[in-house]
Amino acid sequence: MVIFTLSLNMLFAQTYNSSGLKKSICFFFFLVFFSEFLLAQKEASHWYFGWQAGLFFDIDNDTVIADTTGKSSGFACASISDKNGNLLFYTNGDDVWDSDHKLMKNGKSVSHPDRSAFNKYSIICLIVPNPLRKNIFYIFSINIIDECALCYKNSNLYYSIVDMNKNNGKGDVISKNNLLLNDVSYKLTAVKHSNNKAIWVITHTVDSKDFYSFLVDANGININPVISSTGSTHKIVNVGVNWKYGDLKVSPDGNKLVCLKSCDTLPLWAQINFEVFNFNPNNGKINLINKYLIHLPQHCEFSPNGRYLYLEQGSNIYQYDWEKVFDSIDFLNSRILIEKQSKGWGSLQTGIDGKIYRTKHSNSLYYLGVIQNPNKKGLHCNYNDSGVYLLGKVVGPSLPIFIQSYFFIPDFEAKNTCLSDTTLFYITDTSRIDSVLWDFGDSASGLNNFSTLWRPKHFFA
Repeated sequence: MVIFTLSLNMLFAQTYNSSGLKKSICFFFFLVFFSEFLLAQKEASHWYFGWQAGLFFDIDNDTVIADTTGKSSGFACASISDKNGNLLFYTNGDDVWDSDHKLMKNGKSVSHPDRSAFNKYSIICLIVPNPLRKNIFYIFSINIIDECALCYKNSNLYYSIVDMNKNNGKGDVISKNNLLLNDVSYKLTAVKHSNNKAIWVITHTVDSKDFYSFLVDANGININPVISSTGSTHKIVNVGVNWKYGDLKVSPDGNKLVCLKSCDTLPLWAQINFEVFNFNPNNGKINLINKYLIHLPQHCEFSPNGRYLYLEQGSNIYQYDWEKVFDSIDFLNSRILIEKQSKGWGSLQTGIDGKIYRTKHSNSLYYLGVIQNPNKKGLHCNYNDSGVYLLGKVVGPSLPIFIQSYFFIPDFEAKNTCLSDTTLFYITDTSRIDSVLWDFGDSASGLNNFSTLWRPKHFFA
């Protein structure tokens, strides 16, 4: 069940006719509070990353708290909480820890079966729940082989299964080291199916144009993926010259996809490295919109409403306007510099508070940068380079990734907003919302201050 709660405040402005006489008073509405609008969002309440760094999103009290109780994760990191925000478990893709921060039963070496022998470790991982069996979770992880010039293609996608009904509710890894796909790049993202129940897990293979969309539904993981051959080839030259790195991100509304290919070495440095796609959440198909060559793209994230794309190029953050994506020139010209830094880079990830968080490899290793208002255009998004202090813990290169649907926050519109008008309200995208509760911020109207209609009308007292 997905419930959207909106509480509105209003400003007003007076307008005048050509004689200078007051003509009307018009209201401007803005959303001032939207916590608890997505119950499923609390599944992303706990983050553990870097070297014993962590966050707890206390949405009920509108606070974000640094948490140093977790284990060090290094590169890969993922976590999952229940619908009330209680931590269930977390992982670095190789080992799994329970809510007491102890190694889960059978939680050692859950990705590659010969991890120690081949010096393998996970570069990215993701946790996905079974939509029907609430005790079953799947850990997806992509491994990397360190210092192995002959093995640069051999990064694979594995999965493990966790049953939270086992071990007195602390969980048990009941199946692990399961190979799902060979020769993948370091790209992994997930979003809900259009039925708002099943989940698509998306990755890409190397030396090909192929995206793989695996469906996770009540029956488990469908091992027969939807394959979309589109965009450019993810080339591999050798261990130091390849396009394995760079984010793959789907938007929270489930309709947009970005793929970055990061390499600073010729011959790949001067080739297409930034591609934008349509994603169909009904059938898992991906279609290319446009492709670009830009300077060193590495990480990206969508605003919760899907309007803006934030892209890290080198050590700088830029904002792009997705509404201009179908015109390649207009889209590139929509780029606005949000933050300029002389060195360092970091990953980007939305939190359940609607803000985007950023790790940094620079002089500020003990802080996360925060884009405070990512749905706002340009510098109004309000980036704070020292947004969250991590109590002396080092951030590391990555933040945990989640099912992107957890962060969906649609916009709303209001029509007929002048005094004596009856105002019409509506949400711009209701595809992932089951019900709505409006609070018009007009206590003088009594019971009429609230509505559960999709397109309510309200006369302000």
